[in-house]
Amino acid sequence: MPHQSTLCVLPLEILDAIAFELTALTPLGPPSSLLPLLLTCHRLLACLSPKSNPALHARIFKYKFDVSAVERRAFKPSHVQCVDQMVLYCRAMKVLRRGDVYACPKRRGLDLDDDVLGDDNDAGDAIFTAFMMMLEDDGRNYRQLVDWAHADAFAERYVRRRLYEGRERNAGWPVESAENSCAMWLMWMLTTEGMDVCHYRRSNLADNIYR
Repeated sequence: MPHQSTLCVLPLEILDAIAFELTALTPLGPPSSLLPLLLTCHRLLACLSPKSNPALHARIFKYKFDVSAVERRAFKPSHVQCVDQMVLYCRAMKVLRRGDVYACPKRRGLDLDDDVLGDDNDAGDAIFTAFMMMLEDDGRNYRQLVDWAHADAFAERYVRRRLYEGRERNAGWPVESAENSCAMWLMWMLTTEGMDVCHYRRSNLADNIYR
């Protein structure tokens, strides 16, 4: 008989509460703390994965990221749309946190759910996503980008190393591109008075379900 966790006897609403409180222990960063719970048994994975339980993951998204700016525009995103947005944000944040301004997409192997299979963002995609996050920032997005993903360091590094790529074809000036524009805007948005742009923290975390 297949192994089944004793948690499986609990009602779904109790499992939802456990999963949410588990992710709430670490407000910053993707909800990677949920991964061990999902790997406990097939039933928990079936009950709590992003694909089968978008309401849970939409709640996690609203806890970790800002959504009120979108709702103020008379648009209330669905649970599935919130999940898709969290996948996009978490992928971008992982690229920013790694600090590789030359990052290119690559195909992942097996993952927990079809919803999260796909190519990683490249550096340009991550910059654009971070810029959009700041346009919708009410405090949470900023903390995710700066305190966890170190997007301020990434933007500064991107501008220093990549802004002038292709200048030989543009009379020595930076190429007018969405990537360059978003990098400059993001650097401006995340710059604070007295910031030391010479020292930034870098760290690695294990992969999570939103990769």
